[in-house]
Amino acid sequence: MNILYAVLKNYGFDESVEIKPIDKNAAVWQVNNKYILKKSHEQEKDIEKTLMIHNFLKAESIPAAEYIQALSGEYYVNSDGDIYSLMYKMNGEHLTPFMGDYKSTAQNLGIETAKLHKALKKIEPGVVYESDFVSELNNQIADVKSNNIDVSGEIIEACLEFGRNYNLLPKQVIHRDMHLGNMLFENGGLACFLDFDSVQVNARIFDIAYFAQSMLFINDNYKSDEFVKKWRGFFNDFLRGYQSENKLHECEIKAIHKLCGALQINFISFYLWQEEKRYLVANRADLLKWIYANEQIFTFSLN
Repeated sequence: MNILYAVLKNYGFDESVEIKPIDKNAAVWQVNNKYILKKSHEQEKDIEKTLMIHNFLKAESIPAAEYIQALSGEYYVNSDGDIYSLMYKMNGEHLTPFMGDYKSTAQNLGIETAKLHKALKKIEPGVVYESDFVSELNNQIADVKSNNIDVSGEIIEACLEFGRNYNLLPKQVIHRDMHLGNMLFENGGLACFLDFDSVQVNARIFDIAYFAQSMLFINDNYKSDEFVKKWRGFFNDFLRGYQSENKLHECEIKAIHKLCGALQINFISFYLWQEEKRYLVANRADLLKWIYANEQIFTFSLN
């Protein structure tokens, strides 16, 4: 804890400051119930990229966290190789799916996500990392095969075929880690997008598919017919909201199903290399098989 006091002195705080951990598994703390302190192992160039994104979004009137300058004039503090940044605590709460008027919430979120994408599209591609999704997917499929994960050859071939056509999808700067945990809501509307540490150039539809599959994976929600029915309505309304603000191409809408599947390959490969998370491999493989067995659920009507 002493290191945190030392870091906060760089922002003008004294030792009377109140520091509370937000998540024992994440290096994030609440400061005086007004600020959020975050530790990152990123290099300075990476945190500067994140700060640039946040400042840009603020100028574009996109709801995102606001960082605070240290006494040095920098927006971060480097302490023993770790990067610390301080931001204002944003109002709002994480959304509990399908509570209240979730139809309006879904449409509002779709509109706000579309506005976010329109803003991010203004950023020059060379500013942030460009994902080579196809090469990454091929390598991840090789991991699945070499580890004899229970995924059929038919599904593997479908993922490979999807990869061969992936570069036809419109690309731009995207959030890259879009899920309900990275959003705050207030009175049923979006209050803030969180965590732009993973921004990259990729297919625009990646954010949308990532968000879609994230809701299905949590708590094995895809195993509940009642949840899936509500999810399909929620996501359809989300897409309608998005479409009203930022037109999607037909090829993007059709790609959602296959991309949700390919993302499970991504997670399986990632968990195979993370000893503490290997137990999740079977869950992801099961969701992958469910996605390919239920293609009709990913057919949406935007009229």
